Amino acid sequence: MELFIFIFEIIGTAAFAVSGAMTGVAKKMDIFGVCILGLTTATGGGMIRDVVLGVTPPAAFRDPVYAVISIAVSVVVFFVFRRHKSENKFSDQTVLRLSRHRVVNFESRTSRLSKPPQNCTYGMEGVDMTMHEGKGKKAFDLILLVTDSAGLGIFTVCGVRTAIECGYISNHFLVLFVAVVTGVGGGVLRDIFAGDRPYIFVKHIYACASLIGALAAMLVWIQVGQSAAMLIGFIVVTAIRLLAARFRWSLPKA
Repeated sequence: MELFIFIFEIIGTAAFAVSGAMTGVAKKMDIFGVCILGLTTATGGGMIRDVVLGVTPPAAFRDPVYAVISIAVSVVVFFVFRRHKSENKFSDQTVLRLSRHRVVNFESRTSRLSKPPQNCTYGMEGVDMTMHEGKGKKAFDLILLVTDSAGLGIFTVCGVRTAIECGYISNHFLVLFVAVVTGVGGGVLRDIFAGDRPYIFVKHIYACASLIGALAAMLVWIQVGQSAAMLIGFIVVTAIRLLAARFRWSLPKA
């Protein structure tokens, strides 16, 4: 069982590290910034959880494997997207040409020339490459959504487990609070470091998904046991998060 939980936490750490590192890449940070964002996203929630529960030093400092994995994953993400960007350098140049030379301008020129200029093909080429980059953006967003949702689910149930193992199973409010903090804490720190408003306050259903999943995990834990509770809690959080993004569910705004 301990091995299962360890693997579960490692998967969550890697997923959140990918989420944080990709945010750093999107913000055009250097490799140090990308690694810090990946590390913060992956371990920040757990650190806040341990401080609230009085577990010192936090797990991230007692067992460096989480920090090492976070940094390693962040480095891989940085170089993968750096290579991808360099391979699409010509695409960037084409889009730049398209922005400077509108297709309508080519049409007006060719109407005055007996032979169209050879570079008039840049117009359609730019459109094709822009469409390609649009697909790349969608893939980027999808990876970010899936990894962030998986990390949220895993760390939420890990928060439930830690609170219960610390002897607070009868304090339902504390269990739920710690679970949500564990799930969303790293993402909040990520957004603050990236100069954005925390995602949980402005986009779809995020913290609420964590809260509902934590409640489900706690109830199943009391009635059935740990393994079923962690699995069901993870599924509930991840499913709500993905459905909220798919159907654009969100809370009422001011």
